[in-house]
Amino acid sequence: LVGSVAMAGTPAPSPESGLGSLKLDLGAEAALYNFKGDGGSILAVVPELRVHGIAEGLVLFAELPVYSDDNLTNTTGLGDLRLGASVRVMQEATDFGAAWLDVEGGAEIPTAGGELGSENVNPFVGFVFGLNDIAKSEFDFTQTFEYKFVGGPAFNPYLGGQTDADIIFMRTDLSVPVWGNALVGALTVKQNYTVDPGEQQLFVGPSVVWKPTDAVSVDFGVDLPVWQALQ
Repeated sequence: LVGSVAMAGTPAPSPESGLGSLKLDLGAEAALYNFKGDGGSILAVVPELRVHGIAEGLVLFAELPVYSDDNLTNTTGLGDLRLGASVRVMQEATDFGAAWLDVEGGAEIPTAGGELGSENVNPFVGFVFGLNDIAKSEFDFTQTFEYKFVGGPAFNPYLGGQTDADIIFMRTDLSVPVWGNALVGALTVKQNYTVDPGEQQLFVGPSVVWKPTDAVSVDFGVDLPVWQALQ
């Protein structure tokens, strides 16, 4: 069971290029990973910075998680620094809605090391596909895919510890306005896989996004485990 609360600035949909038009989005997510039985829990607080406007369609991002683990390590400390960039490679109107595609890549870099991080630089690649106003309705669809190359033991909060296997993570969101633009409800499906030895996790859960202003959004969500095959 995973519960999360996130707060962030709303990103600009199509920032203009040029250093004079830089836009910064500051956000943070707090997630609590609960493990069955006496497995304890892991609290993750992840601040995030996103930079828009360096070039058209380019976004730079940085995340630095802080973990408090009473599951296995009974420690609190920094995770790996996550640095990356995404580029919008497609945005057009279709018969099914307004479609867009972002391609991203970067690396997770060790900070404090230890059991809450890693000793290796672990690169990742992925994409985010979106479809807004599906079939002229108010529904929005987003599909995220990421492949992370793991060069040695690295911490993964979904697994509750370290793994030295490459990781595939996928997230699917279907959202619809509940109360104008101020309140949006969503159904989220998350999939977490290790390539070898083939561990599998599937989570499904609701979330609500509250937008008190155009510059601030607050996301509340719960992920319920539907299928897990772990070693």
